[in-house]
Amino acid sequence: MINISRTRWSGPASRPTTLAGMQKRMAHFRSDESERRADETLVLATDVFVATYPKCGTTLLQQMLHTLRTRGDMSFDEITEVVPWFESAWDIGIDPGAKQVASPRVFKTHRPADKLPDVGRFIHITRDPLSLADSFYRFFSGWAFESGSISMDEFAQKMILGGTGSGLYWHHVLTWWPRRHDENVLFLCFEDFLDDPTTIIARVAKHAGITLDPELAEMTLQHTSLDFMRAHAHKFDDHLLREHLDPILGLPPGGETHKVAPVGVQRRKLSTSVRDLFNQRWQETIGQTLNLRDYDELRRAAMYD
Repeated sequence: MINISRTRWSGPASRPTTLAGMQKRMAHFRSDESERRADETLVLATDVFVATYPKCGTTLLQQMLHTLRTRGDMSFDEITEVVPWFESAWDIGIDPGAKQVASPRVFKTHRPADKLPDVGRFIHITRDPLSLADSFYRFFSGWAFESGSISMDEFAQKMILGGTGSGLYWHHVLTWWPRRHDENVLFLCFEDFLDDPTTIIARVAKHAGITLDPELAEMTLQHTSLDFMRAHAHKFDDHLLREHLDPILGLPPGGETHKVAPVGVQRRKLSTSVRDLFNQRWQETIGQTLNLRDYDELRRAAMYD
């Protein structure tokens, strides 16, 4: 049953044109009841959590794991229908504790490691923070705010450096890094999939307890390719979430969210001054704590550690 008792934006439906206006809407993004239902869910040892900071490869891993556990099922309307968002499921009418269409159960979550149960299997995938800033901006533009009304620099400073409802990127990395050698944790970098998808697919299948034969490996490689996911973009565009959230957030229908980069999309570049702020934040957090100077160094350490 959809949570209809949650608080919602009280003004007229419109698409915000300022960051402050958007942030006021986002305060209604998830209900306390939905968080509580997730906390009360009986997690199984076989459950697999795609545990990421937003825009770091979440949808890719959802599709990968669903392909692996079903041998290529594409009958779903939208990926969240079959791989629920753990802490938001209740708000859109999905019982997080229910049986799923296939085993093992798979969830997506944007909670950091210290806010998740100890039971289960976890796959954390991270990404260059400059790339995730671009992806985050592209996802919100045209849905959570009017396209072109907020600059990339302003968005990156307030929503990435300032944090979102999912917290801070750097905090997520620091909560998962000490657990990367735990038996039930797999720590990945998005760019490693781009460089060698076959190896990452094999590691994910093994971690999830799924037997990988050559036919399934090839199918999963195809179903997680950019061309395939672009051809089925509607199945990965969060329209299920938007249909439920738009009335809550006071957003007009018809907004667009892009999780799979459209053909011809160009990555937006942050100004030098904002890039310097990102580097400063890295040095103050991951650099100081882990003695890793930048993302490339973290990626190498994750690969060879």
